[in-house]
Amino acid sequence: MKKKCFGLLIFMFSFVGVVVFAQAQNSSGVPKEVLDNYVEAIGGKRKVKRIKNLTIKMSSVLEGSSLRIVKYKKSPNKLRKELKDGMLLIETKVCDGDKGRVINLNNDMMIEGNELENLKFEAVIFPELAYEDLDIEYKILGMDTVRGQMAYKMQITRPTGSQYLDYYDKETRLKLRTDFVPDSVETIGKRIDYDEYREFSEVLFPTKIVYVVGKQTFVMKLLIDAETKISNKKFSVED
Repeated sequence: MKKKCFGLLIFMFSFVGVVVFAQAQNSSGVPKEVLDNYVEAIGGKRKVKRIKNLTIKMSSVLEGSSLRIVKYKKSPNKLRKELKDGMLLIETKVCDGDKGRVINLNNDMMIEGNELENLKFEAVIFPELAYEDLDIEYKILGMDTVRGQMAYKMQITRPTGSQYLDYYDKETRLKLRTDFVPDSVETIGKRIDYDEYREFSEVLFPTKIVYVVGKQTFVMKLLIDAETKISNKKFSVED
């Protein structure tokens, strides 16, 4: 795999899906209402909360390599991610809800600090239902245009201090995009676009995700399984 794509690959593996309640400081919408409308648009709180196991299989081709990511999530807050190049397992990240571990071609180590907190956050199946419990700060910054659609622009701040922007379609209420805010170290713009929502277990999920890092673009197709029960052994960090 070519080195120029490595940054895009790591970003894609790290981020593919977000308290203190902050009132909107403008007339473009109340943040809690925007989140509630999004949950209603994908199926409603009752159906969303019914999903306790989630398997997401992602695939694409990058620079001639056949890439696959498999994410396993189980309530409460368990996560396993596997990144493969063809049949070669490049990296595995596991969170048992408390501890985290990463295994790749060069290292086998426990995950700590902010990286562990971000992994715990990613393990939540539908974080939009639990922003207050997760100590997430969120507020509406205004309106913007995403792929020709007017969207609410919501700023999200995690307890680790990292920030990003989520965009929710004003009409469909679905999430359209996530923009990651560059910091003093990382100045390259990063973005995820969500598209082609389809119903699985009576809940809508995006089945196409477009990752953009700088001038590089990477498209992944998703298969969703919200029915199959996942063994707790899948999330062990001790094995």
